[in-house]
Amino acid sequence: MSGGPSMVGTIMLILLCQVMSIVAQLALKLGMRNPAEFRTSRFAPLRIVLRPWLWTGCGLYLVGMVLWFKVLSQADLSFAYPFGALAFVGVVLSSQVLLHERVSARRWAGVFVILLGLAFVISSGSSTAH
Repeated sequence: MSGGPSMVGTIMLILLCQVMSIVAQLALKLGMRNPAEFRTSRFAPLRIVLRPWLWTGCGLYLVGMVLWFKVLSQADLSFAYPFGALAFVGVVLSSQVLLHERVSARRWAGVFVILLGLAFVISSGSSTAH
């Protein structure tokens, strides 16, 4: 990536996109808690659309997408896209810590495999030169 943005700067932008994706998922989950109340009213679709957590999640996805455009202008897709796996890792961790969901040992093993694969991708670097 000579002549363009630094690799570190690009990776930081990629990580910001992934954090936004994780927080967006958490917001969407919070917005969809208590689904029984949606079944008891004919106004259920309107109640769903008006939930602030859902708007927060959608807004974060929109901002993250705009930032992702910047990432794509700076790095190879084959380098940047695998970082999306961090969203899987972050959501599993956040689900356990913040939402108190039970995460099995098998799921944690899968998270470890994802991180191992990402380590290989990161160590390969990006060959895009701008």
